[in-house]
Amino acid sequence: MKNEMTNSTENANVINMLSLWVTPDMWQDKTLFVEIKEVIQKLTEQTSYQLSERELFLTQELTNGLLDATLVSFNKANGLLKEKLALSLKEILEFQSFLLTGADIH
Repeated sequence: MKNEMTNSTENANVINMLSLWVTPDMWQDKTLFVEIKEVIQKLTEQTSYQLSERELFLTQELTNGLLDATLVSFNKANGLLKEKLALSLKEILEFQSFLLTGADIH
């Protein structure tokens, strides 16, 4: 399965959030961290690209984790921060939807 995606502004925002969110101390397996950073770099550098099944899986899992973390922050926030996090949640959900619907199975 390959996933063809176009890097829109909303997608770029989520990819940037992923880049900032993923840190080496999150992973016991450092080779997995390197692989994750490579996928994020691939997402960052290209405006249109294909993801392998493994890259798509990693992106989906990371995006799910980012969504969970953002939702926890949203539930604790108030006022302006809550509004900004609501926008981030919307962008993350749209990116997830894009990952699911944009799959091109070969």
